[in-house]
Amino acid sequence: MLKKTVKFEDFDGNEIVRDFYFNLSKPEMIKLQASVPGGLDKYLQKIGNNGDIQGIADFIRKIIVEAYGEKGEDGISFIKVKNGVKLGEQFEQTLAYEALFMELISGDNNAQAFTDFLTGVIPHDLLKQAQEQQFLAQKNS
Repeated sequence: MLKKTVKFEDFDGNEIVRDFYFNLSKPEMIKLQASVPGGLDKYLQKIGNNGDIQGIADFIRKIIVEAYGEKGEDGISFIKVKNGVKLGEQFEQTLAYEALFMELISGDNNAQAFTDFLTGVIPHDLLKQAQEQQFLAQKNS
């Protein structure tokens, strides 16, 4: 789970700094991996190499919306739907979403910011497993 502090202005021009939470579970990661041809690694490499701004923007939006939620008071749940409303879609309607999206797509260090965001929302053991597989693939090349 990633706790992300976002700084933005409300519609009245007041500066707001607030923490938001993002997480992708293992089943959500499997669905996400299967949703793009060749898996996430190849898809991200392809849209990055092609300079596919629309593809990059769509992917960033998808990750933010799918990962957004609220920590449950019980300490073991992460709530993404409340009263039949997907919280990520509700978050997408906020100025905080706008600020986060712009940070990830067009900030001074946007590639690193997006990498940090993505690695923060991926379950740690899946991330470690992927890094080990990448290391072994490079070692065997």
